[in-house]
Amino acid sequence: EEGEAALEEAEAKINEIVADPNVVRQYLRQQVQIEEMDQQVEQMQLSKNDKVKEMQHKKGPWQAALKNSVNKIDTKFSQYMSELGCQGEVALTEGEADGEEEEEGSFKDWGIEIRVSFRENTKPQVLSARVQSGGERSVS
Repeated sequence: EEGEAALEEAEAKINEIVADPNVVRQYLRQQVQIEEMDQQVEQMQLSKNDKVKEMQHKKGPWQAALKNSVNKIDTKFSQYMSELGCQGEVALTEGEADGEEEEEGSFKDWGIEIRVSFRENTKPQVLSARVQSGGERSVS
C-alpha cells in the first residue's frame, strides 16, 4: 500500500508540473538557452582550433631561429670553457607536454640550461649554487 501511495503522489506532482504553464515556459526558455550556449561553445572551439593552428604555423620558423641562436651560443661557450680546460654546454629546454590539449610544453616552461664541468672525467652538470662554487659560477 505504501508503494502505491508513493506512486500516486509522484504522479500527482508530475501532473501539477505539466499543468502549470509557467513551468513549461521556463523549461522551453532554458532549453533554448542551452542550445544557444552549445552553439557558442562550438564556435569557441572552432576559434580556438584556428588560433592553435595559426600559433603553430608561426612557432615553426621562430623556434628554428631560436634553436639556431642557442646552438651558436653553445658553440662559443664550449670553446670558451675548453680554453679554460673545462667543459660547458648551453641548451634550450622546452618543458614537457601536459595533457591532451598541448602537444609540447608551454612557453612558460621553456628556458636556457647551462651545464659545466670544472674537473676532468666528470660529466657537465647544470650550473647551480649547490654544485659549483661561487668562483666556478663566476667563470661560467
